[in-house]
Amino acid sequence: MKKMCFVKAGSDEWLFMWRSFKPDYAEEHPLSGEIWQYMGSVCEDGSWEHTFRHRMHPITGKREYKKISASAGFMARDHKVF
Repeated sequence: MKKMCFVKAGSDEWLFMWRSFKPDYAEEHPLSGEIWQYMGSVCEDGSWEHTFRHRMHPITGKREYKKISASAGFMARDHKVF
């Protein structure tokens, strides 16, 4: 069974995942203004991953997703769990 959570903005994990992801702000779509968004975190087989989505990537023109592994000390119970 999958577990899901949303990492609290401003938390240590929030800073870790955005720093690990390193979005390029040049990836803002010039017409729509779309940028990368955090979509939530999922645990499968004991490993947590954070998912990001860009609805209209300026290079591909398509919806793109990236996943980042959670930090070694990530504790989902410290965040909003579903």
